[in-house]
Amino acid sequence: MPGRFAQTSGVPPRLLLLSLNYQPSDKVLAYLSQLDEAGVEVDLVLVDKTRLDDVELPAGVRVHPLMVNEKRHPVRRAEHVLVFSGPRRVITAARRITRRHKVGRPLDAVLRLTERGHRRVAKGFHRRVFVPIYRQARPWLLARAGRATVATLDVGSADRIVAADVSAVPLGWRLARQHQHVPATTALDLSPYEAPSGSA
Repeated sequence: MPGRFAQTSGVPPRLLLLSLNYQPSDKVLAYLSQLDEAGVEVDLVLVDKTRLDDVELPAGVRVHPLMVNEKRHPVRRAEHVLVFSGPRRVITAARRITRRHKVGRPLDAVLRLTERGHRRVAKGFHRRVFVPIYRQARPWLLARAGRATVATLDVGSADRIVAADVSAVPLGWRLARQHQHVPATTALDLSPYEAPSGSA
């Protein structure tokens, strides 16, 4: 029903929607559909386009990823190098040497056990230490990573900024401070665009 929303200047309303969870929720997807059907232009900011795998968005939604792939974020890459690939390369290189010589075979057996132990310890560290810390820091890391992307958007001309999930709140807060004339909220609310009761 395209006429259900008010257009005070003849220009379609425009909403900036920040959805930085690992994947847009069903509520966010439903909200996007409602906005699109009503004629509201939407700029959707996501972490990366992999979040849209197996997700169908309304054709009118403009998508703006913060990065190519979150796994390539410097913090994620540093953890992978320091915890997984770095030690694995050292052990692999050492075993390559010990396997060449008979005198090194006893040491190679030790290195083989070390390799197995490293895999267990690395996976345990990732699950029990890194992941909980990263989850807490993630919204703020994304807010920082998103500066280049949002700088390309005309945020000041938006009618509304919506942080659709907890992960998007720091970026939404930063944008709200920079563009104080633009209303900012966490509510997936259609009422700001509704035409007055009784209007055509």
